[in-house]
Amino acid sequence: MSSSSAESHVDPSGLGPAESGTGERCDACEKHSIDVFFCNVCGMLCSDCWAGQVSHKKARLAPGAIPHEKTDPWVAKQVQKVLSPISDEFAYQKQYLEDEETAWFGEFDASCEVLI
Repeated sequence: MSSSSAESHVDPSGLGPAESGTGERCDACEKHSIDVFFCNVCGMLCSDCWAGQVSHKKARLAPGAIPHEKTDPWVAKQVQKVLSPISDEFAYQKQYLEDEETAWFGEFDASCEVLI
């Protein structure tokens, strides 16, 4: 997946824009850069460190035949949020109550108790 570090993404929650790649730290050289990518196997890597990885040069697969994928850090963080459940029971209950009135596929008709 290719990505431009200059683009900005809109947070689907509607809370505002999320900047891509600003101030991310490379896990290999530990320098901050706007040109950092997330590898699902190796972690956060700047362009120089990404190119220096033998696994990336030769398109090797990780155990389980998993390819190394170059992903925008913002996208990787959003996916991680979805895949990581809330462990705090209070925060979970609060989120549930905030989402209780949400109609996902139409409006709820309380008198008929069906979606219309």
